[in-house]
Amino acid sequence: MKTKVRIVYTSGCFDLLHPGHLNILEKAKSLGDYLIVAVSTSKLMKEKGKIEIVPFIDRCRMVKALKCIDEVVPEHKIFDVDQFKKLGCDLFVIGSDWEKRNDIPRLNWLRIHNKIIFLPYTKGISTTFIKKSIVEKYK
Repeated sequence: MKTKVRIVYTSGCFDLLHPGHLNILEKAKSLGDYLIVAVSTSKLMKEKGKIEIVPFIDRCRMVKALKCIDEVVPEHKIFDVDQFKKLGCDLFVIGSDWEKRNDIPRLNWLRIHNKIIFLPYTKGISTTFIKKSIVEKYK
């Protein structure tokens, strides 16, 4: 009898790829057999209020180049449960900075169906922090 492959899914902007991203991605991969990463499109980044530094296509290329990643797909909406289900995913993995958010229905669906794990956020590093540090340094 063949064992079912456990498909893990995570998502993010991955603008200015940093060690915090790598920590989440490597841990996500360790929770299953196949890791799908949804990279936020440029349009979604704008909707999230994020300033895009690295173009979408290049962010996808960088994420795909990591050895822990099996597949990269575009993320058109936050917590895209439809895409998660369509791809046959078993587990959604995201940083613990989202854990207290109760205002996102798709996130709540993942909770109700026990399909989500919140991984510890890497303290002291974030894309926002890096961008602000660069601006401050070169004012």
